Amino acid sequence: MKLLGKLVDSLFLSEDFCISCGKGFEADAQGFVCPKCIEDLKPFHPFEYIELPFISGYRIFAKYEGALEEVIKSIKFRRALPLVQALAGKVETHLKEYLKDVEPDMITFVPVHFWRRWGRGFDHNEELLRFMNIPFLKVVERHRYSKPLAGYGREERKRITGEAFRVRKSFIDLLEGKRVLVVDDLLTTGSTAQSVAKILMEVGVDEVYFYFVAREL
Repeated sequence: MKLLGKLVDSLFLSEDFCISCGKGFEADAQGFVCPKCIEDLKPFHPFEYIELPFISGYRIFAKYEGALEEVIKSIKFRRALPLVQALAGKVETHLKEYLKDVEPDMITFVPVHFWRRWGRGFDHNEELLRFMNIPFLKVVERHRYSKPLAGYGREERKRITGEAFRVRKSFIDLLEGKRVLVVDDLLTTGSTAQSVAKILMEVGVDEVYFYFVAREL
């Protein structure tokens, strides 16, 4: 692990200090957020939950701030796959408790577009479930590429995400009457989640639930 950390440093793929707390630390497999900041990640309660059309219910792990924000940004924009595994270790119990409450027939995730997956090397939501050993199916695909949604307002997000997703053909006839839980990293305006829930309901899904790693307030 130390050798890997030195290699990451030598390739300028890490920092000499934690990008969350600012303290120096010995680089490991990811080299961005120190073990102490990751260890301190805990569920946040309570949230003020707002109604999201087409969604029967949802749960959020924590606020999109501090170390959690830096972890998610490093995963998405610095391709820090080891941080997905670290995040999975912190989120796993919280998500599995929600799965017991919902008892979904099927678990899936909000996918990234093929080009983003190709550039990053992985789909972070898919890998999050994989690291938690939670059985899932790739029910939805993102067929329209767009720039990252950060910085867009609510209406613009709705326009961009409105036709970005579709149910994969192999699942269209398998979803009638099902209860589906969808995992996504971030709740901002809810436009993405509503778009995904809407297309699932259109092919006969009975109830759609979401689990978000973070909420941007």
